[in-house]
Amino acid sequence: GEELGRVPSRGRFCDSSKGQGYDKATAACEFCKAGTFAQSSPEQREYRETIPRPADYPSAVSICTDCPAGHHCPRRTGCPFGADLSACPPRCRVGHSCPKGSIAPEECASGKYQDEEGAESCKACATEHTWAFSTGAESAVSCTCRDGFRRADAASQDACVACARGLNCDWSSYVSDLEDAAEQVATLNNLTRFQSRPWLLPNYWASASEPLSALVCDSKREHPDCIGGDPAMGDREICRAPRTGELCYKCPSDQRVLSDGGCGECDRARDAGLLVAALLLV
Repeated sequence: GEELGRVPSRGRFCDSSKGQGYDKATAACEFCKAGTFAQSSPEQREYRETIPRPADYPSAVSICTDCPAGHHCPRRTGCPFGADLSACPPRCRVGHSCPKGSIAPEECASGKYQDEEGAESCKACATEHTWAFSTGAESAVSCTCRDGFRRADAASQDACVACARGLNCDWSSYVSDLEDAAEQVATLNNLTRFQSRPWLLPNYWASASEPLSALVCDSKREHPDCIGGDPAMGDREICRAPRTGELCYKCPSDQRVLSDGGCGECDRARDAGLLVAALLLV
């Protein structure tokens, strides 16, 4: 090329694949700074449009440029000539965001998530909360309601609604025996239909057909037979055996209700006397 009056730019000899770019200030190849990356680009020359370029003169120069949004560029990041720039520099991974000029991926803050690679920003949870205030959430499954609130229904992605009296919306209590956060969320969602069907607190009762309409069993004390639990499973789940029925007030036909709770054996002699007395009054 020199015989045509062209002197190759020093930038042509910088290796973009090694993160080197031509620095005009130092007139030398320099490693790209954090937040930038080396890219081989067509060299800009005044004669480029007027004098044909010989086939053996690949007029490309390696320069350092800002890391694009959705990617991250630690120091010495570079892409070889002709690289697919959608994959190079490294793409931001799920659960993270990478604004323009990122050095490293940033974890999504609590209340946000990101389920796609190469994202510039994180997505906001409609619930404004992630499980256990966790960061780096990788899917909307991690978006949960705060204690005291529930989802309107299992399919709802909208904001949470306040829990009614008698419903257990202390969500960590459902998974207190588990340590892994992902397992906790999966178990909680399975037990409560994605927080749309909280269980009953002790001293409350609800029917399987209306599990969110909790009735108080005893206004003066905590009723020993209303033990709380999942009303969808029926009375045998939310009533202490052998009690059943509304407000856990029924005993088996051969037993009687005890005032202190539970059921007792029927006093047949006492019952017979009461029957005779009743008949005499007739």
